[in-house]
Amino acid sequence: MERRNEIFILLFALAILFIGFTFFDGSNKTGNIPIRPSKYSIDDCNPHWFCVDSNTRAYRNANCSVSDQTDCGLNEECTNGQCVQVTHKACLNNACTIVQGPGNDECTTNTHCQQNTCTDTDGGLNYTIRGTVSGQYNGPNYTFTDYCFTVNDNLIEYYCGGTDFAMIQANCTIEVGPGSICQEGACTS
Repeated sequence: MERRNEIFILLFALAILFIGFTFFDGSNKTGNIPIRPSKYSIDDCNPHWFCVDSNTRAYRNANCSVSDQTDCGLNEECTNGQCVQVTHKACLNNACTIVQGPGNDECTTNTHCQQNTCTDTDGGLNYTIRGTVSGQYNGPNYTFTDYCFTVNDNLIEYYCGGTDFAMIQANCTIEVGPGSICQEGACTS
């Protein structure tokens, strides 16, 4: 009987030794995935998905071994153990839209996507006709009308520079000729 106990103990010790060499080879890893990394607590061995890196997730069993490893798909990344779609916001058809795939956000609201516009009722830099520019600038609407400034011969003239508005202070005597003054938003002689 004593001999059987010694054999049993010897076999038990060999089994423990074999298991130790099989699962704990000094690197504490199975493939590239830790069995029980020292930085995790025993609670981390509860069954759960976790991220191996930004593109790979794996399932940790209750015994802290890994039973499944999955690469995330195209335009996906691993976040909190789940493969999630990578998206960014871009302007499409004057609207801020969520787009699949990596990229930097171009907008946060639709107003960031609206095209600037400008129209001028006097046709541009026309000092002898009172004009009004109007349109949209980065979303909001605007309207500005030519007007006389301080002394009678100075005019604030609004005009379109492409799709943006601009303004210039003009001296009526210099721009139109001697004797010209500014009246009601236009240079007159």
